[in-house]
Amino acid sequence: MALLENEKYDSLFSVEQRFTETLYNGHPLNFSLSKKIPTQTLGPVQMISWALSGWKTASFMESYKRDNPEEAGPTFCGKVGFFPLDRIQALDADTWDDLRLIEASLYYGRQKISPGAYRFSENMLKIENNLEELIGYDGVTKVEMKSANAPLSNIEEIKRRMGSPPWLYLLFYTGEFQTGLIYQRTGEGASKHCHVTHDEWWVVLEGSFEWRLGDGKIIKAGVSDVVFVPRGTVHTIVCTSKEPGLRLAVGARDMEHIYVK
Repeated sequence: MALLENEKYDSLFSVEQRFTETLYNGHPLNFSLSKKIPTQTLGPVQMISWALSGWKTASFMESYKRDNPEEAGPTFCGKVGFFPLDRIQALDADTWDDLRLIEASLYYGRQKISPGAYRFSENMLKIENNLEELIGYDGVTKVEMKSANAPLSNIEEIKRRMGSPPWLYLLFYTGEFQTGLIYQRTGEGASKHCHVTHDEWWVVLEGSFEWRLGDGKIIKAGVSDVVFVPRGTVHTIVCTSKEPGLRLAVGARDMEHIYVK
């Protein structure tokens, strides 16, 4: 560890720095109760993470051998230094909640994506993530969700069971994804919206549809066509065939739908 040698530390510890109002035993550590200031201007609270630590061997062993209860060592022996890690690097699995956060961070990191920035505008109408409510916003009131995750499903049998459109039949509802069949009549579809956290894609099984994007582009898709719309793209879906259209819709479980004018 170059920092340990260059700064001549005897012991060196990684810390997580948090710029937030912090209390200890009900008393403020780094802020005033009488004056509110922006949290980013506060002096950071430093929490030792133990993700990375280092000691100068000679200093550690000398303190260990002295075994003097008046000293801070051997763990915090001699000249002590600290270096900051970001919140992800500083994660340490001491509890089940810690483990869940670490697993979520690893999963997100493996996707190699950047969330970017999303700024809500005056064009926003509502945000919805409840599947039954958001599909009802598009006029679909016949929804089957209890049969999700069946080992085997047959589309023709589902159509007979659900009857005339419009309807939604949820095929899969897992920890990560939701996949459903959406059957709608001419002119029906999905209201103007976008998703800022996940991509979405569809397979047209019957009829034809148009995906009308916020930049003016139109994707016309018929049977066997696969349509992909990346996150952040405003889109409207319309069934354009004379006969009802059936599409397989795949997205993230409970992903947000941001409806816009």
